[in-house]
Amino acid sequence: MNEPQDNSVNAHEDEASEKIFPDIQEHVNYLNDVYNLCFAIQLKLGGTPIHALEDYFRAQLMILMRITDFLRPVILLCAKGYPEQAATLTASIFELAHTAVVFSYKPEAAKQWLESDDLTEKVPQLFKFNNWKCVVKENCKQSGNPDMAEHEYYIYKQLCWMKHSHP
Repeated sequence: MNEPQDNSVNAHEDEASEKIFPDIQEHVNYLNDVYNLCFAIQLKLGGTPIHALEDYFRAQLMILMRITDFLRPVILLCAKGYPEQAATLTASIFELAHTAVVFSYKPEAAKQWLESDDLTEKVPQLFKFNNWKCVVKENCKQSGNPDMAEHEYYIYKQLCWMKHSHP
């Protein structure tokens, strides 16, 4: 006698994972490595309270912790077959990462970010940039890779297509 087929969401997610995992395994492994690196960096602080750190380092560490919080769900969403949801979180990771890069050449921006309590103020404008494209362009220039700005921003646009429900 045949056993009843499990049509639950979990069963379908597990089936999707089995099918797609071979194609995404290398990327999932990379994300896991980044996730573990984030924790290794945090452990190197040896229990130093975050408020005791310099603004520049504290802001970057806070961003690193946020990125870490997003990475695990991105891994799980990818593995379970939810690429649009993963892309939405990845767009936030992109913004956080570029915010941290700004702090590397504008340390005063870290203090501004830490002290910001206005929900209407967006990060690019907080640092006197018009938009994320301007942030990416300046970050690439500051890092010695100005030619990467268009490609880097194109990746962000693709993530935002999904984030903003574009087809």
